[in-house]
Amino acid sequence: MTFWESALSASIGAFIGFIGALIIFFIKEIWQQKIRTTSTVKNLKMELAYNINLYEKCEKSVQECIEAISNGSRSLYLKLDYNFVGVFFATQFYQSGLLLKYFHPEDMRRWNVMLNQIGAGADAHVANCVKQWREEEDIKQETVYNALKHEKSQISYAKEMSEYILAKLPLKGVEINL
Repeated sequence: MTFWESALSASIGAFIGFIGALIIFFIKEIWQQKIRTTSTVKNLKMELAYNINLYEKCEKSVQECIEAISNGSRSLYLKLDYNFVGVFFATQFYQSGLLLKYFHPEDMRRWNVMLNQIGAGADAHVANCVKQWREEEDIKQETVYNALKHEKSQISYAKEMSEYILAKLPLKGVEINL
């Protein structure tokens, strides 16, 4: 075997090795992306299920206050702590670009509106109205009632939107389009 034959066979071997390494790299990247996507979707599903449960409890608390206000009772307390609403995986889902993949832009807008309405501090107005009513300050029963009805509608919307998002997420394996 001459020098040029040896050099050519070594070059071909190196080239084939390089192509093989690239193929393995891309297969590994696709596999890891699929695992990350599947994990993100599963975590978002758990977060949404948790939030739906939390919304149901909040909705029940608000309904109890509405009934108490309707009966003229002043001994009522309302604790809606929206700080416990899970948004970590929703944010991760958005940042990873999966929101664009699975949802229509109008769905995305509605979801963002809902997350802004049910966020930390969003319950301050209704809690203040209930506190003023309980302490017999200068607030009308109708004002407190309307604030509670509005808050209940916000919670119902958040619950319905979370159920809608949960239903639109893929059930099993997640496809990757590269």
